[in-house]
Amino acid sequence: MLDLTVRGLWGPREEDVDQLASRLSALLGRLAELAPEVFSGWRGTDSDAASLASFIEAANTQDDDDRVNWIAILEAEQEGMPKATVTMRAGGTSPWVPLSLNVQLKSRTLEEAAVPVAARLPEVLLAVADTWDADWGDVHDDDLFFEVEDAFDLVGTDPRAGRAVFLSARRAAQVPEELPGRRLPTAHGGLVIAFGGPEGQAPDAASVIAATETLRKAGALEPLPRPADRATW
Repeated sequence: MLDLTVRGLWGPREEDVDQLASRLSALLGRLAELAPEVFSGWRGTDSDAASLASFIEAANTQDDDDRVNWIAILEAEQEGMPKATVTMRAGGTSPWVPLSLNVQLKSRTLEEAAVPVAARLPEVLLAVADTWDADWGDVHDDDLFFEVEDAFDLVGTDPRAGRAVFLSARRAAQVPEELPGRRLPTAHGGLVIAFGGPEGQAPDAASVIAATETLRKAGALEPLPRPADRATW
């Protein structure tokens, strides 16, 4: 069974439908470059910005969309591949509602070793970070998510490491040089750090918990203020 999540999160940042559609189109383009066999054939929309703007508008009919957030859920499932879901909650100005972009891969029948893109999820996280100018993000499976959460008494949107972690520019500046991991610079001055093996192997939970501890002590995983008054730390 396969159940993997890549996510980026940030604080209030007002954006209209056209801006969101442009970011979403850029992300889908990056994903298609990484794994066209998985990230293509999105149901109900094409990947261009105009089609995505129409898709977002059709999915959001409430009067408060522009104040809380706009939500869009895109799904694709190619034969022999896991189901890919991209979930956007973005564009809002509420200081209490974290904004996010999630990419999920799920299959009841496929194992991770049978899905080549599973080894490239740090690059998927890099694409999310670049296109959405996020504050932080991670890559995780459910077991790892809850082990890290329990180790530090976190809630779901608290910053933490995963198989990989993304840190925006100010967070990245706090990362100790001795922290192990493959480092990928992002477009906005941040950093993705992958903690797995050289061929994309998943790290064990103990390694991720240790990395989270190191980053917390360094100040790189401080949460945004609550209520949040900005998009990034």
